[in-house]
Parts: sequence; structure tokens; C-alpha cells
Amino acid sequence: MRRIERTAVAALLAALLSLAGGCAAVAPPIAAPAQASTERVGLAKLDLIEDPWEGFNRRMYRFNAWFDEAVFLPVVRGYRAVTPEFARNRVHDFFNNVADIDTMINAALQLQGRKTLDALARVTLNSTFGLLGAFDVADGLGLPQPQEDFGQTLGYWGVGSGPYLVLPLLGPSSLRDGVGRGVDFAARSAWQPDLLFGNWGQAVVMASFEAVDLRSTIAFRYYQSGSPFEYELLRLLYTKKREIDIGR
Repeated sequence: MRRIERTAVAALLAALLSLAGGCAAVAPPIAAPAQASTERVGLAKLDLIEDPWEGFNRRMYRFNAWFDEAVFLPVVRGYRAVTPEFARNRVHDFFNNVADIDTMINAALQLQGRKTLDALARVTLNSTFGLLGAFDVADGLGLPQPQEDFGQTLGYWGVGSGPYLVLPLLGPSSLRDGVGRGVDFAARSAWQPDLLFGNWGQAVVMASFEAVDLRSTIAFRYYQSGSPFEYELLRLLYTKKREIDIGR
């Protein structure tokens, strides 16, 4: 279910970017006054997001685009080439199970009993009958898969998103969500053996596998939208998606 949701979000993102790029590419040379006004309103919406660190964010966006093309995507292509689909699915399900633990903790912090129990049921089933999460038994049984993180927990309790922020390698975020990522990482260190006992080498390997697995499920490619407003579109889409996540 998580795979379906990620794919849907990626497809929506790609479609919106393609649409924006197409509009920019085929715009008529002379626009009627009403049409020109509509276009200005549309562009103005892209600038409604609080982005006081835009200079830094744009530089980081360019760095992430370079890293994605030069390092990340070649690794992903190699991973897909040498790893059978069955094995990739087992890796994907394993990391989904880890993410379900994050969800369980944050749903509990939000006092959302139903989501907490759903996540607990998923973790219990997948960690036992699913061989430590290698098989998503819960998904086969139709159990819902909520997704919660500490950024959402902060938002649930009324903390604003703060300024938009592009993180190195991690991409679009906000001040609140950046703090949330740090807290989620610290929470994992309380129960993951490699982090708990200071085995940072193993932790880096696991985090790298998780990143490659996630990137392999996302179709988005930098600078292939054809739109001169790709940065602004991603900023808007990320911000709106997080608002939806918190409101669920």
C-alpha cells in the first residue's frame, strides 16, 4: 500500500510538472488581458510559500540535482540491474516495516488510537509471520497503512511549518520537518541495534540501502519537466502535500 501511495504521489508530481512545462512551452505570443491576468495569478501562487532562504535553497537544489544524476541514479540503475525483483521487494517490505514503527510512535504521540493500533498490528504481523518484515503480510490482509512522522506530529499539535528548506540529499523540507527528521532519527537510535550500540558503519549501510530503495520507486527526474518554474512548483507541491498529510 505504501508503494502504491508513493507511486501515486510521484505520478501526480510528474504530471503536474509536465503540464506546467507544456504550458510554458506552448504559451501563445500574445495573451488576451483576462488570460494574462490568470497567468499572473497562477505564478503569484507559486510565490506564496515562505522562502527567506531561497538563495541557499536554490544552490542546494542544484547540488541535489547534480548528485542525483551523477551518483544516486547510477547506483539505483545498478541496483535494479543486479538485484532480482523478488529480492528488491523483500528489501522494500523490510524498510516499510521499519517505517511502520516510526508511524506507530508518532501516531501515539498524536493520541490517534486507531492509527497507532493499525501500525502496531502491521508491525506485529510483518515482524513475525513476515519474517522480520521481509514480507508484507499485513498488506495482503488488507490492513491500512497510515504514515506519520515527527514533522506531522508537530503540525498536529499546532506547530507551523516555518520557512521552506531544501536539505542536502534529502530534498524539499521545512524548518519544522527538518527538526522532525532529526527527532525521528534520534527515536530510531533508541530501538535499532546498530544505532543503539554505536555501530555507525552498519547504520550508514542500512540508511544507504533505504535511500536507494526509496529512490528506485520515484519516477521524478530533475530538470525534465520543461518548466522554468520547477523549483517553485516543487516547493508548492511539497508544502501542500504536507498540509494534506497533517490534516489526515
